Amino acid sequence: MSTTRAGRVVPLALVAALVAAAWAPSAQSGEPARPLTAREWVSLRAMNRFATYAEVCKPQMPGMDGAWDRALAGISTTIDRLTDQQLATPRFAGLGKASVPAAGYDSLLRRVDKARGELKKRLASQDPYDNCPRFLRNAQGFGDDDLRPIVIDALAGFRTLPKAAG
Repeated sequence: MSTTRAGRVVPLALVAALVAAAWAPSAQSGEPARPLTAREWVSLRAMNRFATYAEVCKPQMPGMDGAWDRALAGISTTIDRLTDQQLATPRFAGLGKASVPAAGYDSLLRRVDKARGELKKRLASQDPYDNCPRFLRNAQGFGDDDLRPIVIDALAGFRTLPKAAG
């Protein structure tokens, strides 16, 4: 789950599909996609790992979809809040208005997809009956101190990406 600017919570799978559609340049129209903001990059980068765990583990834990959805919604809300806090610090000053041009999306999304595929492959090779309950407990227990380094790392990585003009 992810929270929209209006405060609505939407399923993470829907967010991922919308992100891919909005960020990828349209092959048919030739029109560029809109720029990717720092906040969106952090959300995509940080939530990718947790969403992958949920995607692999939900089928292994029937009846736990709601618990996974609540855990992901909590993580997403915390990541959004921590991102806003970090964007207000001198270390990341100016990144709140920065964006990545549409031309850079393909390589970014390929990197995210590659990382997701590698993680899914690794998780699939492990014992889901042992690991998935532990992953869920961990996800339910994540707080600011656990997620702040992930946000800081994603913002530091965003700083090195090519920026859109304007």
